[in-house]
Amino acid sequence: MEARAAIAEKRIPREAVREFESCLANDKLYVPGWEGLAAAHQRLGHAEQSEKCAQQAKFIRERVLQDRVEAAVRSEHPLWKKR
Repeated sequence: MEARAAIAEKRIPREAVREFESCLANDKLYVPGWEGLAAAHQRLGHAEQSEKCAQQAKFIRERVLQDRVEAAVRSEHPLWKKR
């Protein structure tokens, strides 16, 4: 099974957009889907839409990292530790 990110390089960009949109319909937080959609829009010359998709991918990555850091801090904080 080929990686979804490679689809934008191998298929017609419009098909890639449909594929990534379908993927994101199932999981709005799937970063590779947003990145692939950004690449496909870039190839179509849709700079503004490409930038929006890239920013969404960046936002999700940062949010996931923040959630992991907060979870790690909570697990070590005395008020949150299980007794």
